Amino acid sequence: MYEILYNEAKEKNLDVVVCDIVWAYEDGKLQSRETLPRFLKEFNYSTYILSNPGPVNKIYKRQIWEKEKIKFPEDIYYEDFAIIPAISKYTKKIGYVNKELYFYRQRINSTTQKQEYNEKLLDIIKACNYLYENLKDTEFIQELEYLYVFQLIYYASFTFLNFNKYEDVEKCVKEVESKFPNWRKNKYYQDKPFLFRIYCNLICKKHYNLVKLLIKMRNRI
Repeated sequence: MYEILYNEAKEKNLDVVVCDIVWAYEDGKLQSRETLPRFLKEFNYSTYILSNPGPVNKIYKRQIWEKEKIKFPEDIYYEDFAIIPAISKYTKKIGYVNKELYFYRQRINSTTQKQEYNEKLLDIIKACNYLYENLKDTEFIQELEYLYVFQLIYYASFTFLNFNKYEDVEKCVKEVESKFPNWRKNKYYQDKPFLFRIYCNLICKKHYNLVKLLIKMRNRI
């Protein structure tokens, strides 16, 4: 994997190179997890910001981290999301290798797979705000806004509803609406499937029982 990404970076003088991921489960099942979201058509600076925020399927020019003194925030969950999308701010050229080169082992007892409630799950708000400080004055405000919607209204709600932590869902929604009151007009949000938008609106209106029913229906399909 690293040889392929390094050669791509060297040949095209890239600051960052990204590849696709395969989730490898303990039962031997493999699941493709494309880096580029399906609703995006090409890989560029904007879509890099919106792509999988994990650092493991990427290589970076070391000088960027050293020059800008970039560091992951310590002692919070979701530290990858706080930093990786913002790397685009400091790069001149980003590349994408459309191959499944990184196999990401899924362990039942890992931090992201634990089935117990932990108040640090709310660190997703801290991570979003950390990213906000890095990107708020850039041309990527639409991308930043969409990430807030996806991470705090959509993704985080799955976790908190599972534990019936409605107050945490409300905190996440409040954070989005305080920074992006017109988020429903976001171009990326508008391009998402109708059910995605229905889900987000139900969350904002606190129709949690309907949301849970929608999740069950989705899981059965």
